[in-house]
Amino acid sequence: MGQEGIVIQYGAQREYQLVSSDLTLDKFDTGKLLVISGAVEPGVEAGALTCSLPAVSAVEKGFNVLIAVASDHSHSIDGGATSMRGILLQSPPFMGVAYADLDGASGIKVNSGINGDPRGTLIEIFCDGTLWHVRGSSTSTLVAS
Repeated sequence: MGQEGIVIQYGAQREYQLVSSDLTLDKFDTGKLLVISGAVEPGVEAGALTCSLPAVSAVEKGFNVLIAVASDHSHSIDGGATSMRGILLQSPPFMGVAYADLDGASGIKVNSGINGDPRGTLIEIFCDGTLWHVRGSSTSTLVAS
């Protein structure tokens, strides 16, 4: 699955996990920093990955995860049947600053290639017991799906 450990963020400890293959989250992943590396081993990339969120009914209110992209591949975040709400700020090459509105979306696609380099993309996801609330930023294009 990848390396795991502890990182300090805003004065608090947060578990981190390096993700190198498709991943389905569960309630025990709350609070984690997931680093989508795509690296199977140094110098060997796995390519595009999908991170699937758990069903809202399977997690407690307050479930949250921070996703950081550390590879130059397109990746997907799948919210399943649960709607997402929020906004993703993006600044892809030659486009200036734009945003993707997630009102009612069930997933997010992080694009690479001519759409920009997704490395450094940060996406925060929080569950209120009914919906996934999302905010994020990228120098690549982020698309609601």
